[in-house]
Amino acid sequence: MERMTGSNYMTEMHSNKGQSGWNGLIPGVSRLEEVIDKLGPVEVQGRYSNADWYDFADRTVHVVVLDGQATILKIRVLSDFPGGLVPLDLPRAESELGPIKEVDADHTGTAIFEGPGLRVACGLLGDPRPVRWIEFYAHQEQAVN
Repeated sequence: MERMTGSNYMTEMHSNKGQSGWNGLIPGVSRLEEVIDKLGPVEVQGRYSNADWYDFADRTVHVVVLDGQATILKIRVLSDFPGGLVPLDLPRAESELGPIKEVDADHTGTAIFEGPGLRVACGLLGDPRPVRWIEFYAHQEQAVN
């Protein structure tokens, strides 16, 4: 499998909607080995109570794999992932990833928006609101602590 760089990242990102995952990596379908093939080696790894997590690409990509499963459960990509592969603001996120709605805001100045298989965190300040991270997940993701 070809390691994703520059323009081929961008092509896959813009051809996918939320429930299709990110860069050809689909939670509930893709395996950890595919992430390694596309992003390079694991940089940091750890453990939740019922899942393992792995960080890639200068810790800008976070992947969760549920115990006893070979497939990835969740992919979170920070806005500072290189190459402009994460929408910079809320309007771009909606146009690139499909309809999302605000579901929560917290004390850290972050609003959470959701769509099918997708979460987007945006700053509360700014016009347009800046994206902090995007997250793609399989429906069983709610079981992870």
